[in-house]
Order: sequence, then structure tokens, then C-alpha cells
Amino acid sequence: MNLPNIDLYKDIYTIISLPVLLLQGLYYLRVVFEPLSANIFSKYMSWRKFNRLIKRLAEKIKKGGRTYSMIVAAGRGGAICAGCLSSYLGSIPVLVLDRKYIAGGNVKTAQFYEEQVVINSQFSILKRDKILLLSQQSDPGITLTEIAKVMRESGFTDMDQCAVLKSEKTADTGILYWAKQYAADKRCKKFPWEKNKGYKDIMKN
Repeated sequence: MNLPNIDLYKDIYTIISLPVLLLQGLYYLRVVFEPLSANIFSKYMSWRKFNRLIKRLAEKIKKGGRTYSMIVAAGRGGAICAGCLSSYLGSIPVLVLDRKYIAGGNVKTAQFYEEQVVINSQFSILKRDKILLLSQQSDPGITLTEIAKVMRESGFTDMDQCAVLKSEKTADTGILYWAKQYAADKRCKKFPWEKNKGYKDIMKN
């Protein structure tokens, strides 16, 4: 009775496993060092990358030593960012201001539906506290500046601004914290939820 050639099986296993291990290694390198710039192969960042950006932003805020009573975000993606950021900052309350876009030449500007935020007198103490204004991406508009106007009209006076992504060409000049800044000539990947058809349809309105 002839015994199976063990060495042959080992060689076949090695030949098959090496490419698999190589692909796994490339995948984990991509996960760890996922670039932010969009390319023809990848237009959207992963949820893992997004979480790392939010965590980095939270760490910068904590390092700054400031505490906030509320996060005020620009809808709709800002609501997702604010909810995740809040979880890293002690689950502080989140307020979302919705907006519509107005086409104006080559620049798309945002107009908020809210001219003023009405808060019940029971929570009027928030107006004396520091709040954090959040935009998912400041490029190149003045979203945070417009949010600040609404909040000032509502009686809030002490506020800081932050963005998950910040372009060097942004017109928002008061941004105190950001997770990642990129060059004016770079195009970033879109956020993971932006590839959802439902989200695309909503943002057209």
C-alpha cells in the first residue's frame, strides 16, 4: 500500500495559501492606512475610516480641555457625525438644523430652514453654556458660520466650531477642531452613507 505523498500536499497548500495570505495582508494594510483622497477605485471611505476620524476629533476636543452642553450639527450627514461624536464626549445632547441648497453659479450655498431655535424655558440654562457647532465637511462653504447666526439669534453666545473634514479653502474661518485637513486641490472620499440611494435622493431636494 502506497502512502500519500505528504510533501506534495504541503507544496500544493503552500502554493494556494501564499496568494491568499498576500491578499489578506494587502486588505489589512488598506484598512490601517486607508487614504482619504478619492480615486477611480474608491470614492467612499469605509465606516472604519469614518470612526477613526470621529475618534480623532473627539480626542482633540478632549485635549483642548473644553466641555460642551450640546452639539449643534448641520443636517443631514452632520446628524450622523454628531451622534457618533456625542458617544465619545459623554453622550451630550445633539441638535440638528436642517437646510436646503441653493444653486448659485458654480457654488452651492446652504440656507437653513430654522431662523431661530426655540428652547423651552426649562432648558434655558443651555443658553448660558458652551455649545459645539459641527459640520461633516467644511469645503468650501460657510455652513458653520450660518449655524452660528441661527444660534446667536436664539440667544446662545458661547460656541466653538468643529468639522470632521476641513479643506484649506474653506470659508469657515472660526473652526477650532477638525479631524483631518486636506489641500485645496484635493478631492476627498465621500462619507460611507452617501453612497446610499435614499440619501442621494434626499440631498437632491
